Amino acid sequence: MEFGGIQTWLVDLARMAKDSDVQIDIITYADWDMPLADEARKLGCKIFVCPNHHNPLALFKKLNEINRESGPYIALHAHSLYYNGLVLLCAKLLGIPARISLSHNSALGQHESVIRRIYNLSMRVLIHLVATHLLAVSAPAGRKLYGKLWGKDRRSGLLYCGINFDRFAPQKQSDPSFRAELGIPQSAKVVGHVGRFLYQKNHTFLVESMAEAMRKKEDLWLLLVGDGILRLEIEEQAKALGISNRTVFAGIRSDIPKILVNCVDLFVMPSHFEGLPLVLLEAQGAGNKILVSDNVTKEVDVLPELIERLSLSETPQLWADTVISLVEKAPPISRAEAYEKMVKSHFSIQESFRAARAVWMSKATLANN
Repeated sequence: MEFGGIQTWLVDLARMAKDSDVQIDIITYADWDMPLADEARKLGCKIFVCPNHHNPLALFKKLNEINRESGPYIALHAHSLYYNGLVLLCAKLLGIPARISLSHNSALGQHESVIRRIYNLSMRVLIHLVATHLLAVSAPAGRKLYGKLWGKDRRSGLLYCGINFDRFAPQKQSDPSFRAELGIPQSAKVVGHVGRFLYQKNHTFLVESMAEAMRKKEDLWLLLVGDGILRLEIEEQAKALGISNRTVFAGIRSDIPKILVNCVDLFVMPSHFEGLPLVLLEAQGAGNKILVSDNVTKEVDVLPELIERLSLSETPQLWADTVISLVEKAPPISRAEAYEKMVKSHFSIQESFRAARAVWMSKATLANN
């Protein structure tokens, strides 16, 4: 329950559920308290911890205890990629009617060992055997977890993770003095990125490209929000390239809407892979111009007029020139227009809750079990 796209979505679903006929509880594998856990509790969620989840017997014992004491649950919604197989097997043995697997990513990482490939294949087979729903946030994410035939199975479907766009209303978030809190000059042109410091997000390429751009444009700044195992390495890279004096490492923040509305002139995401990055929906809700790699699924392009795509096979120099060109252009639509369009999109939290509730309460699923 740290700050992240999926975690925020779950809390927003809980907020929607508070005044409905649905009770949402959350099982986490982390044995320490996380920032969003208290918020979820205030909304009526119970937070259960299963720290020894890699032990299948311990996992089953814990889920059995939770279901016996706080259930019986009508649905278990799993977000652990291939590990969904074991989680949903436990759910089936416990008699939970709706067993939902949700895939969030279109790839895993740089390399998969032989053992990892065998594990993934085994879990994929298990997911197909025990899941009642094979859902994904995008088609590439669905094919990655469930195989190339995903979409032909009657259990297949898309479930978009919705955003509470009310947080991005310009009148709520506009604060001309906010840049000063991050040490950024008011006159600067700011390229922003929000994401964990992992291989997936490709910070190394981002910083290399920005170094090229910042040499050519002296009022250009880089704002990096997030944390992760590669953060120190990227900080050292920024120092070595001579851009650390105009690069802000903001760490983990709970005020992303305020940052996107007040600080970011161009949002850049050169990811190696993504399922459906919620932060790009947020950036559109804030009316940001956006530059992304063509590895990012196009299903996220709700406002295509704001979005430019480049291949990672292109040089950092071309990315740098594109960054400069985009930050100097006026936005094609206003922040207010972008906000209004995103509120009405199928990525709103209201639509997401409606779709998720329909899955959890599926009469067909209950009838088949």
